[in-house]
Formats: sequence, structure tokens, C-alpha cells
Amino acid sequence: MKDDKNDELQQLKIQRDQSQRASHLIGQNLLQGWALIDQICPNETCYGVPLIRSRDKRKYCVICQNYYLNESEFDSSRHSLTTLQSSAKNDTINEKKHQIDVKEIESTIQQLGKKVQLSYNNTNNITLEQNDTDNNKHQHDVVRKCVSTLSTKLEELSILLKNTSDVSEIKNICNTIESCAQALGAIKSLEHS
Repeated sequence: MKDDKNDELQQLKIQRDQSQRASHLIGQNLLQGWALIDQICPNETCYGVPLIRSRDKRKYCVICQNYYLNESEFDSSRHSLTTLQSSAKNDTINEKKHQIDVKEIESTIQQLGKKVQLSYNNTNNITLEQNDTDNNKHQHDVVRKCVSTLSTKLEELSILLKNTSDVSEIKNICNTIESCAQALGAIKSLEHS
């Protein structure tokens, strides 16, 4: 009787641990744009784990890492063993490509970070020759506002980049950061002209 009780307690602990892990993994996927759906994973080893839906509308279990289709969603004339094998090959190729993209992005981020920091530091040193004319005062105000706005945008982009894991979103943010850094450099060159 003690063994039954111990087995039951051990089983409960396993289920609790799995539930916590599933919650964490589901949360990560939800942040990446996946959706939680009202279906439980049919795999017997997954204890009440809800399925999530990817952006391409495929149902997925974060514990057993299987994709699921309803019978109504499965078109046997379109899917055969070779299609599934070719799909698995494409997934492997896409995964390798994704790994390369991440390395490229990390390198780009490091390079952009140096450029942005340099541009940002240079903006703190902008000084304009002060003339008494209204025109120069107006130009000084415009430059100051531009520098302030671009600096604020760079800070916002930095936070956005830190909280983003989508590869295409990261590329877009990096391109925007680079544009802001170039704009700050252009303002700096205007100061000296």
C-alpha cells in the first residue's frame, strides 16, 4: 500500500513539473505570436497539456513537440509519406538557415550597437555657434529637437530589440536603428558645415 502511495505521489510530482514546464514554454510561444487553443494534447505522456497554434495555423504541443491535424484538416490526396519526409527535410533546412540568420543578426547588432553608441555620444557634444539672429536660434532649436527625438527613438528601439525574438522583426529593428544612427551623423555633419 505504501508503494502505491509513493507511486501516486511520484506521478503527481511528474505531472506538476510537466505542467510548470508547459506553462513556461507556452508563455514563450505566446510572446512570439502563437495562440493558445481549447484542445488538449492527445499524447498519453502529456498530462492535460493545452495545444497552441502557430502562425501558420498548425496545432503544436510544447511537451512532446508534435504537430497535430484534425481529420477534417487532413487532405490525404495532398499529403503522402514523401510529402511528410520532404516537409521534414525542409524543416531541417529552415532550422539551419534560421541558425545562420541568428548569427548574422547577432553580428549586425554588435556592429550597430557600436555605431549607435558612437553617434549617441557624439550628439551630446553638439554645439552651434550662437548668433543673435532669430534664424540661427531657430536652427539650433530644430537641431536640438531632432537630436532629442532621435535619441529617444534609439532608446525605444533598444528596448524593443531586447524584447523581440522574431528574426524578421529583429532585422527591421536593426535597420531602423541604423537609419537613426545615420540621421544623427547627418545632423552632426550639418553642425560643422
